[in-house]
Amino acid sequence: MLSEGTYLHFSFSCEYDAFHFYGILTKPLIMSKKNNKDSLISRCSFRILTVNSRSIHEELDLDFSSLNQAFFQMSIKYRPENKSHVYNVYKTFRTEEGRYLEDFRF
Repeated sequence: MLSEGTYLHFSFSCEYDAFHFYGILTKPLIMSKKNNKDSLISRCSFRILTVNSRSIHEELDLDFSSLNQAFFQMSIKYRPENKSHVYNVYKTFRTEEGRYLEDFRF
């Protein structure tokens, strides 16, 4: 579906700032479908390269075994006061062209 080397980004906000994360797929993102349910993402590896906000710009180079793990770990680090660190991967991650992963579901 999306090949290794594809750039993706995601963002989240907290009370005082908004954080924007930029990274690259280190394994292809593949979606599979069972019966008449929406397609689901199979496990893919992701490397976060940078984070930007009003207050910071950091080069990170962090590897994660899934998109979920990347979002969850960054949410814990940059929004520790949040009670929840869950999200919808299909409506959070976007390609360089701005397309949400939801657009690739079949």
